[in-house]
Amino acid sequence: MSWACGHNLKIAFVGTGAQGASIGADFALAGLDVTFIEQWPEHVDAMNERGNTVNMPSRPVHAKVRVKHLCQVAEMREPFDLVFLVVKAYDTGWTCQLIKPVLASDGLVVGVQNGMTQHAIASVVGAGRTVGAVFDMASNMFTPGVTNRQNDHDTCWFSLGAIDPTNRQRVETIAELPCGTTVERLPAWSMRRCLRATFIASTDRSIWPKRHVREPHDISKGEAYELG
Repeated sequence: MSWACGHNLKIAFVGTGAQGASIGADFALAGLDVTFIEQWPEHVDAMNERGNTVNMPSRPVHAKVRVKHLCQVAEMREPFDLVFLVVKAYDTGWTCQLIKPVLASDGLVVGVQNGMTQHAIASVVGAGRTVGAVFDMASNMFTPGVTNRQNDHDTCWFSLGAIDPTNRQRVETIAELPCGTTVERLPAWSMRRCLRATFIASTDRSIWPKRHVREPHDISKGEAYELG
C-alpha cells in the first residue's frame, strides 16, 4: 500500500480495554480497516458478537469491529501498516515482540500509553518504525464489550512524534486519518493550551507535551495539528 493514501492503511489496535476500545471505535466508525487484538476472552467474544459500545458523556456510540485474541496473532498472514499499542507500559516489550512478525516492513507502531514508551518500542521494532505518543483521555470498563468514556472528543488530546525525522510526513498522514474530525495547523507552543485532540510531528529531540505543560519554554520545534 502507499502511505500517501491513509484510507488504505491496514490498522491494528493491540490492547482494547477501556482506552483502546474507545479510540479504536472512532477509527472503525470512520470506515477504516481496523482490527482489535485483545487478551480478555470474554471481551473478545462480546465485541465479536455484539460490537463495541462506548458510553460517551452525553451519548452512546456503537461500532461493529473485527476482534482477534492475542493467541490468534500467530495465525495472521497479512501485515499491518499501522499498529496502535494501547497496553500498560510494563507490557510494552513482550507485546511488541508479539506484533513484530505481522508489522509491515514500512509499518509504524504508535505507543498510546501512560508512559513515554517510544524507546522501549524502538528496541524491538526499530526506531524507524516507532512513533511516540502522549494523550489526555479518561475511560473505564467493567463489562465486556462496553467502555465508559469520561471526556468527549472536544475535551481530550493526543500527540504524536516520530523518533526518526524522516517519518514526519507519515506522522502527518496518521494525524489526518478521517475520524470524523477536521485538522488545523497550530504553532507548537499552543499545545499547552489545547484541550482538543492534538497531534505534534516532532523528532526525538523535542520534549514530550506532558513536560511542555510544565516547561513551555522547551517547545522549540515541530508542527502541531488540532483535530476539532
